[in-house]
Amino acid sequence: MNSEESQERLVRAEVGSDEAQIDQALRPQSLADFVGQERVKDQLSTLIQAA
Repeated sequence: MNSEESQERLVRAEVGSDEAQIDQALRPQSLADFVGQERVKDQLSTLIQAA
C-alpha cells in the first residue's frame, strides 16, 4: 500500500454524518423558502395542490 492509499480519501461515495447535517441545514424546508424563480414556484405550487 502506498502513502496515498494509507491516507483517508477526501472524496468518497458515502455521506458522513456532518455532511448530512450541513446538507439538511442548507436545503429549503418549503417551497416558500426557495429564492427567486417566482413564476416557477407558482406553477409548482399549483401542480402540487392539484395532485
